[in-house]
Formats: sequence, structure tokens, C-alpha cells
Amino acid sequence: MTRTSNHAMTVAATLALMVGGAGLTLGAEDTDVTFSRDVAPILYENCVACHREGDIAPMALLSYEEARPWAKSIQKAVVRDRTMPPWHSIDPSGTFANDRRLSEKEIATIDTWIQAGAPEGDPADLPDAPMFEAQWRLGEPDYILTFDELSVPAEGPDQFANLVGVADFGEDKWIRAVEILPSNRKLVHHVIAITMENLQSSADGGGVQGWIAGWAAGTDPAVMPRGTARFIKQGAQIVANMHYHPYGEAGVDQTRVGFHFADPAEVRREVTNHWVMKNDFAIPAGEPAHEVTESYTFDREVDLLSVMPHMHLRGKDMKMTLAYPDGSSEVLIDVPHYDFNWQTIYELLEPKRLPEGTRLDIVGHFDNSPDNPDNPDPSKLVVFGNESTDEMFIGILDIAEVPDSEASGGGR
Repeated sequence: MTRTSNHAMTVAATLALMVGGAGLTLGAEDTDVTFSRDVAPILYENCVACHREGDIAPMALLSYEEARPWAKSIQKAVVRDRTMPPWHSIDPSGTFANDRRLSEKEIATIDTWIQAGAPEGDPADLPDAPMFEAQWRLGEPDYILTFDELSVPAEGPDQFANLVGVADFGEDKWIRAVEILPSNRKLVHHVIAITMENLQSSADGGGVQGWIAGWAAGTDPAVMPRGTARFIKQGAQIVANMHYHPYGEAGVDQTRVGFHFADPAEVRREVTNHWVMKNDFAIPAGEPAHEVTESYTFDREVDLLSVMPHMHLRGKDMKMTLAYPDGSSEVLIDVPHYDFNWQTIYELLEPKRLPEGTRLDIVGHFDNSPDNPDNPDPSKLVVFGNESTDEMFIGILDIAEVPDSEASGGGR
């Protein structure tokens, strides 16, 4: 089963739920729901960034003619299963800035439209469709790093490559945003851009440092919070860690990374990336809920900006909890149904201040049983590795140092 077909089926299923029979209804005065006036604005705001020609979704939803054949699928995915728009955290609304979940009113609007036969309404009510850059979602970058072109066969195992480029900026730069742009999104499973100058590893759960940005289905361009930026030296070696997944048709990809520079006068703090990972686990064959845990204690006060759970095809769930020095604790993120097809970076609505001594506890489970439809081989003992058929257990964090003038000096 290829990642592309798996992903396409996930999207189609989710769309089907988006609009139909979950018992949600609007008030009597709102039952005359049409695509042009009521549904299109919801799709334009929440769906068409992916559901448009040339992007990762298997169908476009920009027009009534495009959306109408998928009405029942939308009903199932959006209304009944809540699998679209893709969002896997069950944390309260308002926790994350990039929360894609629709409101109950939006879901009810879509449901009512489907149950009424999905009428078009007056085309004059249709709002202007959103405009997308031909390629770059954030507009033309200040600097584009183009990596070598690679050919991938139609069939065979996943392919991995570490492509190396040089950031010839002319001088050291603060980076306010990074956008990764594969040329063939059907072939590319994910891309991780890393700067070699900052590459470190740690045996205490600290993981790998040096991450610049990542791309996979479900990720947005990396935009740093106001007043923060990543720092990259002139001439730094940039590695694009490429993961390709053959999907039945041979193809070529040439990935580019676009950098948007920050005004140094506006940068107060540097954003760095931190991995809390476990790599010495083994998942027994047939095990439906094998538990893996890892913890990391921060040795300095930091602001947490984003979090990303990462597992592979047998990943079942992951929960991260913060234990504070004063004895209190709170759930940072809870993903009860992990989906390898969507690599979401969860961006906190507000930076979360973590005092020195704060411990991050991660608990996750892997389903290596025959009941897992994504399991490549339930008879296999599975360990940590790069292949999708191997497993990983990582909490990927973006953090920013706390200026001395703001440091609390301990406690919470």
C-alpha cells in the first residue's frame, strides 16, 4: 500500500463525513443553505489550500461543479467521522494557533446543505475564490536553495537521500520563515531541512538539534513568532533529508527551500529545535498496544512555541505532559489516534513558559497487530529505524530562550 493512495483515501473518506447525517441541524431560519452563499466560504477558508488542482488532495473543491460529486463523502468525513479537515489532537479549541477543526456551526451548515440535496443556490452569492501563489504559499522567498534532481522508480521500497546544499546568503542571516517546496508531491513523503553547523545529538533524550523546517502532508510553511527567528550562518551546509515513497508511477523530484529574511533589528530571541526521542525500544510481533515512554528535563527556562509528535505506520497514540517544579502538571498535547499520513506541527496559540526543571513526559503506544490496517507486517519484531516499516518515537519541539530581563528565577 503506497503512502499516496493511503493519503488519498484518508482525504476522500474525511470529505465524505464533512457534510452529512450526524444529527447536526441549524435553526429553522437557516435551513435554506446553499453552496454559493454558505458552504463555499467554509471550504475556501478551511479546505481549498489542499483541495485544489496541483496540491496534495485527490480532488478540488473550488467550484460547485467540483464539490457536488463529493457531497456524501464530505458528509462522512466532516460531519460524521470528523476526519476532515485533518486534525488529530483532542486538546481544547484555542490551544493551538493552527487548529483546523471546524466550528459546530460550520459543521451543521455543511450537514444541512447535504441533507437538503446539496443545492448550488445563486452563483452571484459565490465569494471570490482565494488566490494562491503559483508555487510559494508565502510569496517569493528572499533566497531559494535548489537541491539535486532525483529519479524514483514506480515500484520498490521507500528511498532516502541526504541532499546537501550551501546557504550562500552573502552574510549571516536571521530567518523569519521557511517554505519547503517539492516538485513532485506524489513521490515525496517528507522533507526535513537541517543545518549542519547546528547539528548535535544527545544521549539523555535531548535528541537531534539543527532542524530548520519540515514538509509533509499536513504541514504549513514555518513562520516564526513575532520577535523571533532562526539563525543561519553564511555558507552553512543545508541538508535536505528526503523520504520518497514509490506510488506506481516513475517520477522525478527536485525540492527547493525558500528562506524569508528577518530584519535583525526586530529579532529579540533565537528559535531552536529540540527532539525528545527514544531509540532503544522493540515492539513485539502482534502486539496491539505496546507502550513506549521518554522524559526530558529542561535545564534552563524556555518558551515552548510548537510541538510535533512523530511515529510511523504502527503509531497508535501519543500524549505529552509537562510536570512543573512546583509539583503541578498539565497535558501539553494528546493525540489518541495518530495518523502517519498527516505530519502536523501543532503551533501554540501563545508561547508556553517552561521554568528550569520542567520535565516533559511522553507516553505512546504502537499497534503491531493484524488489526492495524496500515501495519506492513504484524509478524515482525519492530525497532527504531528510518524506513516507514521501522518505527520512531519523537517529540519535536520549537523553543526560544527567555531573555534575562524576563527570567523568573525558578518555580512556575
